[in-house]
Amino acid sequence: MRSSTKRLYSFLFSGVFLLAAFVIYVSLLSPEYGAVNALRGKLATKEDFLKKEQAVVNQVQGLLDKYEGAPLKETISLALPRDEGTAQIVNQILSVARNANIAVNSFSLGSAPLQVSAKAGAKSATPKVGTVNITINASGAYDAFKVFLQAIETNIRIMDISNLKILPRGDSFEYQLQVSTYYQTD
Repeated sequence: MRSSTKRLYSFLFSGVFLLAAFVIYVSLLSPEYGAVNALRGKLATKEDFLKKEQAVVNQVQGLLDKYEGAPLKETISLALPRDEGTAQIVNQILSVARNANIAVNSFSLGSAPLQVSAKAGAKSATPKVGTVNITINASGAYDAFKVFLQAIETNIRIMDISNLKILPRGDSFEYQLQVSTYYQTD
């Protein structure tokens, strides 16, 4: 055999091997590459989920560490006391009004009837909640009233303002509002 024929057969043999390698790559490796990419996507999703869950666990652990020194029942009892505590309500509202430079003209308290949402005889994990309604007539500057409302909103005891009327009186205003505060009944 001549050297030119050997060279021709060598090129053909190399081309057949190159074609066979390409066919093997396309038929065997390419589908597996898609499966590997799908698994990488699942892994990235699970790692993201793990990071979010770890952040939530860290937040909860921080809250538990924060309130570890104070008993939980006592902390909740400050926001939702076990009795009406009308003296405390009057003291809190009058102190807030005095600090905000609001003059309280009249003040009245009244209890709302208890509303029970559970069926009779059913045991509920949530306490029954009673309501004390407070009607306040006050006067003062509008800026002072905004401070008063913000103090009511951020007070340790849970309070809602349900009705509010603002009436102009000369260079100041008169305010009529109804505040509801809550307490545990059992």
